Amino acid sequence: MNFTEESLNELLNGGYEKAVGVDKNTFIAFYAYLFDDNDPCTTCGNKLSGYWNRLVNEGNEKLHKKLKVMARKEQNTQDELQNDLQPKEAVQDNAEQNTQDELQNDLQPKEAVQDNAEQNTQDELQNDLQPKEAVQDNAEQNTQDELQEDSNEPCKFRLRSGITSLAIDFGSSELFNNDTLTNDIALRYLKINPNRIANFDLYPDNWEALIGELAN
Repeated sequence: MNFTEESLNELLNGGYEKAVGVDKNTFIAFYAYLFDDNDPCTTCGNKLSGYWNRLVNEGNEKLHKKLKVMARKEQNTQDELQNDLQPKEAVQDNAEQNTQDELQNDLQPKEAVQDNAEQNTQDELQNDLQPKEAVQDNAEQNTQDELQEDSNEPCKFRLRSGITSLAIDFGSSELFNNDTLTNDIALRYLKINPNRIANFDLYPDNWEALIGELAN
């Protein structure tokens, strides 16, 4: 069975009587998985009550940790497979291209080298003569460029495989998927309910701290 946040919450919302009745198999399976119990008792009344209390009090936290570890293992496996599948021909082509570039540099005419040196000297003189106003304009432009780069920071989150799109909150018309996902959207989504981290297979280790820094 799939151990997901949704299925755990559905089990807990059904209450104890349903859990030890029609949902007993799911109940026992969740307990055994989350608390690493290989042989839980399915008929002991006192133990079943204890299992239920642990699920209610610790279940979501345990599930979150399990899913986080699983996601990391899957990512590591994918990275290893990707490295193993890199074609040898591509590696050889890169080596040949580097050799050709080195030969091309060695064959560069002396006249071209001299021209480059003269051009560099002219550029330096031009920079020395550049008005202070132009220097200030350049500094302001560089600042704007840096701000633009910050806003275009690559997204550090990725939705789990099989999730096509999600609403930012229940009943919200704001939807997102891996193509439209940004760091800000992911953090706003998680700020509403941190347990939603189970919907991601890629996220930064300090995501909880980032949620805390997010403005209300």
